[in-house]
Amino acid sequence: MKPGEAISFLEPMVIFRNCPQHWADLGSGSGLFSRALATLLPQQSRVLCIDKVVQKNLAGSVNGVSVEFVQSDFSEYEFHDTKLNGILMANSLHYIADKVIFLKRIVPILKPTGSIVIIEYDTKNANHWVPYPIRYSELTDLFRRIGMPQANKFNERKSAFGSMMYACQFTA
Repeated sequence: MKPGEAISFLEPMVIFRNCPQHWADLGSGSGLFSRALATLLPQQSRVLCIDKVVQKNLAGSVNGVSVEFVQSDFSEYEFHDTKLNGILMANSLHYIADKVIFLKRIVPILKPTGSIVIIEYDTKNANHWVPYPIRYSELTDLFRRIGMPQANKFNERKSAFGSMMYACQFTA
């Protein structure tokens, strides 16, 4: 996916644009979706990118939004005294085997109006790159069980790997 496509893919999500936001991109990789998110946030916002592989040239500023990088395994990262407006997980939730435990751990770091944006492959077939896939229908059930029933599937597209990709937002 190219940067412009990533921006268009995220554009329909709900973002409060009246004040700066603080988001985390868990499993940010090269930062394609981190930068796309930064273009959509109000100036003076902040995107914290977390990935276990060092990502050179990811930190900086995009459209007046601070993009910061921390090298860490996002599944174990501890947020200290931080409340986030949102969490982005673009093609990273499929690396988590026990999604319930993981989500119950990260939901409390959201502000009361915070949201989690998930981009995933809509498949049930595991492989080396997607070890623990989750279909959209399973994801909505999972979020309902953890107390975040407000689901908004705001985009989907054909994946380069044959299946569909979906983008959805869950609000606290």
